[in-house]
Amino acid sequence: MKFCTRDALVLILCLFSSIGNSVWASPLEMADSSRFFIELEGQKVFQALNDAAVPGNTGTRFSMMDVTDSSFFGYRIEPVFQISPRHQIRGVFAPLQVDGTGRLSRPVTFEGASFSEATEAEGFYQFNSYRLTYRYAFVPGKGTWSVFGGFTGKIRDAKIRLKQGGLVREKSNVGFVPLLYGAVAYHMGGGWSAELEVDALAAPQGRAEDVRVGLRKSFYPGLSALVGYRLLEGGADNDEVYTFSLFHYAVASLAYGF
Repeated sequence: MKFCTRDALVLILCLFSSIGNSVWASPLEMADSSRFFIELEGQKVFQALNDAAVPGNTGTRFSMMDVTDSSFFGYRIEPVFQISPRHQIRGVFAPLQVDGTGRLSRPVTFEGASFSEATEAEGFYQFNSYRLTYRYAFVPGKGTWSVFGGFTGKIRDAKIRLKQGGLVREKSNVGFVPLLYGAVAYHMGGGWSAELEVDALAAPQGRAEDVRVGLRKSFYPGLSALVGYRLLEGGADNDEVYTFSLFHYAVASLAYGF
């Protein structure tokens, strides 16, 4: 993942040097005509909760944090296309993968197999997210405030794997999740703005929340940087699988619009 992050950053920097006359520094500041925007976010991710059981009704509930790294690096890429001064389409490519080695805190039955707490086990957790959002500018970013609302369609690509010696068990799932979208930006002047962006929804089948707060600085027309915090939380509880996780992110991003 570090290699991919570095390559993506080089690509964005090359884009900065090759395109001029840009007028759009943030997707939450609307342009007068159709514009394209791309943001590359680097992340330091910290696990706070990662509990699982497979099957959800008979498997042992255990913490994946026992057998995966507590912190790791990640990245996210978000392209945005402005259809008209109030309408935007946003894409999200957000991989999330962590592995590691450790000892389970107790004996675990996972996917019909028994894993011992006395021997080290290898763990792998994946929750890749691919999203497409339609958002409408209720308050366009021509003044002090920007306010957006919309809907997100999310494809989740999830996987949990345990390995101990020659014993390997894995549970994977690919599915569609509808989310509500909202964003608010306060433009403070001098190229500074404070931003809040949310994808979230709760239902009997489970819940998902992805929240980012950040401070953005526009350096010149088209180019901006953001530092902030992201929270990713959610899970499901059913007969097939029990899984709930919470991740904290320290984030920094570069954005370019043209």
